[in-house]
Amino acid sequence: MKSKFFMAALAVAMIFSACNTEEIDNGGNTIGQGEAATLKVSIAPITPRAGGANPGSNTTDMLPVSEATIIVFDANDDVIGSAVVSSNPVGGSGTAVETTTNATRVLVVTNLNGLLTTGGALNTSLTNLAQVNERVVDQVRLAGTAGPTGATSTSLVVLAGDVAVGSWAAGTPGVTIDPDGTANKSVNLAIRPISSKLDVNVTLGSAFQSATVIEGGSSPGLLRFKSTDGVRILNAVSQTKVIGATPFANYTPAGFPWLVPNPKAYFQGMNTSGFVHNAGGTVQTFLADPMANAAAGSYPFHYYLFENDAEVATLFPTILVVQATWGWDVNVGSPTAVAAGDDFGDFDPFANASGAAFLDYATRVAVAAQLAEKKINLNVHMTSAIAGALTTGGVTEYGAGIQRGKAYGMNLTLSNDMIDVGGDYWFPDLPIVDYPVLPPTPGPTDPTDEETDANLTVVVTVQNWVPVTIDKEW
Repeated sequence: MKSKFFMAALAVAMIFSACNTEEIDNGGNTIGQGEAATLKVSIAPITPRAGGANPGSNTTDMLPVSEATIIVFDANDDVIGSAVVSSNPVGGSGTAVETTTNATRVLVVTNLNGLLTTGGALNTSLTNLAQVNERVVDQVRLAGTAGPTGATSTSLVVLAGDVAVGSWAAGTPGVTIDPDGTANKSVNLAIRPISSKLDVNVTLGSAFQSATVIEGGSSPGLLRFKSTDGVRILNAVSQTKVIGATPFANYTPAGFPWLVPNPKAYFQGMNTSGFVHNAGGTVQTFLADPMANAAAGSYPFHYYLFENDAEVATLFPTILVVQATWGWDVNVGSPTAVAAGDDFGDFDPFANASGAAFLDYATRVAVAAQLAEKKINLNVHMTSAIAGALTTGGVTEYGAGIQRGKAYGMNLTLSNDMIDVGGDYWFPDLPIVDYPVLPPTPGPTDPTDEETDANLTVVVTVQNWVPVTIDKEW
């Protein structure tokens, strides 16, 4: 009797325990934590921005989604299911992923199957979210020669989206239980670019002439674009994670889930070690696109950049720079010249016919130093305090730093005032016989400095990739 009583008690205890770990649906089926489940993942259609060219390709606004990797995580961010879609996964009836009822979050990454998969399945070495992010941070870098023209070697835009799976409890809307006990659920998510994009259009006023014309004439000091001048992107972050602690589906500018690796990595380009804001160990480089011999007209440039949360110059925000050349390297002649006909360099033709003294050598050197050729950098810091503060909607619309999934349309205008014949930035009347009172250099020489030229005006408008339009006029 004692044995039968013990067995009966044990059976009751087991039933009680089962009822605490399972829920019974109306059909009498049960679902327990960690039970087999099928998650059907549907990706919402992408709505590209109306009009405009896609950065890097100049063909379409949104490069195609050709493939996708679907990864399911549990509450500990461990991978508990995956599926690989080898053709366009957007829209349609969705993709079934075998998983368990421990599934709490699903991630979709497009156009990276070659990076995340082997043999048509998720790489078995990627067992948790940290490893997935590490793979993307290590290997997804900006590509291109004259600027970042895409996020992969195939120049496809990488898009990602993630969403919480929600409750698997039987009876929850959208959850069904097969007779064999397998739970089924459907989730829908939107994918967004993990990069931001910059569409930059530089407009030169009607008075601008090419460097070849200027330097072949009588006004070599005119602002101009030489062979090494053009558009520059400073502090372009070249790596990013795909998701973080906050689901990307909850993206808002006010609560942005920054996914910038620490430490940051920057796109390699022209070294800027001589600039003021250049801390030891921090890589600061330019992405450079030329505007050699540019004259009056419009010049478009297109970039993909990864997010950068830096908000002040000392933390290295992404900076858009238009670099031009001002000045002229004046020939100061011989230091021993004492009479008409001696070598006074570019000052010689202005010898006083009445016999008055020529400029002494020290004065010629001082004048030449003020007129010397130098690079001028007109810049826009991509921060809420600079570009963002000048938007029509202010910082709230612009957000902090340069953010993923936003498209920044930047219209930069160098007006005729910059090169007005009677203005501060022109000195056609070389050589000079009187020590001149020269204007300051027309614009900052260090683009990492947040100060801008006094003639600079900025208007920024925000549209909704999420386009952000910046109008800037010098």
